[in-house]
Amino acid sequence: MIASGSKGNSFYIETSDSRILIDAGISKKRVLAWFSENNIEQRLDAILVTHEHTDHISGLALVAKAFDCPTYMTKGTFEESVKKYPKINDINIRIINNLDEFLINNTK
Repeated sequence: MIASGSKGNSFYIETSDSRILIDAGISKKRVLAWFSENNIEQRLDAILVTHEHTDHISGLALVAKAFDCPTYMTKGTFEESVKKYPKINDINIRIINNLDEFLINNTK
């Protein structure tokens, strides 16, 4: 867990194949600092956004650009997120459907 609470949420998951950030409700600076403090290579394969609340997306545009990775979210989450943070339009978005399986680095 990088951050959890009304001021921002972000979680990091690493497997043998993938590095994924779940939500980016904190600043790019804070995410990069957490990686550094935990001696983790600053690389992500994907960001997964659970929903469009500010405490889950406020840092998304800058974090996604910093890591140059795709961001997965539903169409509804995307549409609402862009209303709050138009710069989200400038990142690599991959729309997923509710309850559908999808792959990140060939891993479910």
